[in-house]
Parts: sequence; C-alpha cells; structure tokens
Amino acid sequence: MTLELAVFDLGSLQVAEKLRIPRIELCIDYKAGGITPPLDILLEARSQYSGLIYVMIRPRGGDFVYSLEEQRHLLDQARAMVCTGADGLVTGFLNEQSQIDEQLLKQFMDVAEHLPVTFHRAFDRCEDPFGSLDMLMRYGIRRVLSSGGTSTAAESIDRLCSYQLHCAERLTVLAGGGVRSANIRTLLNAGHIREVHTAAIVPETLDKGMYVADRHELESLLVSIGNQ
Repeated sequence: MTLELAVFDLGSLQVAEKLRIPRIELCIDYKAGGITPPLDILLEARSQYSGLIYVMIRPRGGDFVYSLEEQRHLLDQARAMVCTGADGLVTGFLNEQSQIDEQLLKQFMDVAEHLPVTFHRAFDRCEDPFGSLDMLMRYGIRRVLSSGGTSTAAESIDRLCSYQLHCAERLTVLAGGGVRSANIRTLLNAGHIREVHTAAIVPETLDKGMYVADRHELESLLVSIGNQ
C-alpha cells in the first residue's frame, strides 16, 4: 500500500523527506481544505523533498462550483504548475446539478498534458458516483480521492472497495478522510484499497494553530502498512 501525505506547511516536507514518503499533495490553507499554493512554495518544496509532488489546483475554499472567471483562473494555475515542474495535479469541480463539470474536465486534461491527475473529494458530492467514475476514466484521470461520502474513509470501506472493483486497474481509489494509525488496519484488511491519503496532523498540533504532520503518527502508519 502507498501512502500520500497532504502537506499544508513546509515543515511537513522535512518529515516527509526523512521518512521517505513517496508522494505528497502540496497545498496551503488547512482550514479551507487545501487550495493552490504559490509557485515559490512549489519551488521550495522541490528543493527540500525528493519524492513526487502533486499540486492542488483549487482557486478557493468552499464549494466546487466555479464561475467562468474562477474556471479561467483554475486553468491558469494548472498551466503554471505544469511549467514549474509539478509531478502531478490534484483538482475537482462540479456543476450546479452535483455532477462533474465535463467541459472543464476536458479543458483541464488538455492543460495537464502528460501529468497524472487526481480528482479530489469533490467526487464525494456527486449524485451518481459510479457514473462519475466512468466519466473520469474516459478522460484519463488516474486517481480519485474519496472518503466514501462519510467523514472518514474507514467508515465507508465497503463503498470504497466497490468503487475500486468497479474501476479495476483503470483508476486507483485513493482512500482519504481521517486516515490515522488507529483505523488504518480497517483499510488494510479490506484487501482492495491500494493507496491512502493523510495529513497526519494530530489534535495537539492543531490546538497550537500548527498544520505540520506529526512524525510519530506517520511512523505508526508506515509500520502498519509495512507489516500488512
């Protein structure tokens, strides 16, 4: 199983590098759920971290229905990150009917060119998850980040497994949402989930207004994954 770390603070990069985390999702603004970082953050991350850097492309917090101006901004952000050396992109957008915005998806995939794209937890707000998976596969999306529609991935493990079985090898379901050492065994025992996503930020850190991954929590997760 592969672990992806959501990085909201450059301090998390040091933890990710020391523990050899293979891939990070780079973003800022934890309280907003993650938005696009400035280009200099990507450049700084590249200098500190040797793994794969997938960059969040999300112009603002809140819902995932974007105005035309916001859509243009989102596509401009994606172009900038492609040119600056991102290894992959993470994004998500819906229309007012809680469906994936297919026209914007097509435009985004054209901008992404050869880079792998993850569709983030906007997916969990789709009215038709299996139809949405079919659309994402048609456009070449590599991963879907999902909690299964509940607050934690462990609560919806059966649903996540059904998504992965539906997609087979064409798309990877990245289980995210409250993934911690205390519940990772539920995901491991399911047998169909191959990748998990976590920020590994513990309550004690949040209480201090910090958004840095906790090294001990990450080490515990890695031990569990390594011993599966």
